[in-house]
Amino acid sequence: MLSGSLFNDNAPFTLPINPIRSMIEVGYAIRKNDWRFAFTYFNRSPDNKVQPQEGHHYLNIILSRFFDRKTTK
Repeated sequence: MLSGSLFNDNAPFTLPINPIRSMIEVGYAIRKNDWRFAFTYFNRSPDNKVQPQEGHHYLNIILSRFFDRKTTK
């Protein structure tokens, strides 16, 4: 949530920020032949005390295929 001004605190809308915030990122990836499956879970604590949510949670899922298979001799 954005609030305040870049240079001072006399903007019409300012909120006190949380001085200590946490950010957790946990993931796993597996590769089989040309395919890779990966997922990453993110959790971030609120930026200020007025936010209605306890934190931000989201999951990133990736399915990718490698096309260029180079062999070394």
